[in-house]
Amino acid sequence: MRVTILTNLFPSSKAPTRGLFNYQKFSALAQRVELQLLVPVPFPEWHRLGPPEPVESSVSSVAYFPYYYTPGTGRRWYGDCLYRAVRGQLTAVRTFSPDVIYGSFLFPDGYAASRLAATLDLPLVIGLHGSDVNVHTQDEARLRKIRSCLQQSNAILSVSEALKQLLVNVGAERLRIHTIYNGVDQARFHPGDQQGARQTLNFEPGRHLIYIGNLLASKGVLDLASAASQLDNDVHIHFIGDGADRGALERIAAQERSGARINIAGRQPHDALPTWLAAADGLCLPSYREGVPNVILEAIACGRPVVASRVGGVPEVTTEDNSILVPPGSISELAAALRTVLKRDWCPQEIAARSKAESWQQVAERINCVLGAAVEEGPRS
Repeated sequence: MRVTILTNLFPSSKAPTRGLFNYQKFSALAQRVELQLLVPVPFPEWHRLGPPEPVESSVSSVAYFPYYYTPGTGRRWYGDCLYRAVRGQLTAVRTFSPDVIYGSFLFPDGYAASRLAATLDLPLVIGLHGSDVNVHTQDEARLRKIRSCLQQSNAILSVSEALKQLLVNVGAERLRIHTIYNGVDQARFHPGDQQGARQTLNFEPGRHLIYIGNLLASKGVLDLASAASQLDNDVHIHFIGDGADRGALERIAAQERSGARINIAGRQPHDALPTWLAAADGLCLPSYREGVPNVILEAIACGRPVVASRVGGVPEVTTEDNSILVPPGSISELAAALRTVLKRDWCPQEIAARSKAESWQQVAERINCVLGAAVEEGPRS
């Protein structure tokens, strides 16, 4: 079986940490089917950084190309803009001769993938991640386009039951939606030596919490920084990542205050995350909206307790034995949960043993079955 995947979420030489969950998923899938990846790059990034080169992976064909659109306005047309960019890849797609088109992100990728599938008279599978559903379905003009590609889809892959229900609410056929959670690289993410990891990272004595993700207000990073003032001063909070609200986070961290100390560590290689998780006393992810964050699955696999917002699919992959969930935006409840996590005596092996995450190989096999069924059914329109 040959599969052409359209996704903006895949790493490159210019953005090596982008869409690492897709990198792992598609690398495992490439061991079962022939893959062709089409990776659109926003034109400001393309012109600022130059054309990217592929990262090493088991995916044999990866094509990056510029994607022109109207920044900050006319978002309803982004899917059409993306399809115009995709048309420049038609010769390569026809040469590859796929059996199915897979759009891995609801909008604009999924919509552009639906138009590509219609052009080539091929079956279509759409993958959901979180913000693509939570954000884009709130706009009526975008929702009309989303509904059209959902109606065309042979199957829809959701990373949580919560996202699945959101799609059902806007008119998707429940029986065509398959919930397949993201996986974990179990060879890397498992309980490790905390003291050894702390020495590697030069941690000071005390208790340590980490946040891993984009530094955005919508991810709750400013709430977490504010909650730091309600914690003891032997607590350290490490923010791993970068983003538009890093400056605001740095300003909070620079204020003279009592409470936990804040360290903004910036982006870290994915290979380094097991060391950070091993060194930590817990992970905190106080987002305002989510699908199922892979970092939560990875933290639990490493035997680390989690404090997170009760949003999206987070309650589906956590239990009272490994997590404390709080309402998004409540700084006082967030701080109380962090204090509880730091006081409790956790057993890393017991936390990891109760992990609900599958391996990426198991996830890829599930996706392979859905893609095969779509090919057998054939195009719907």
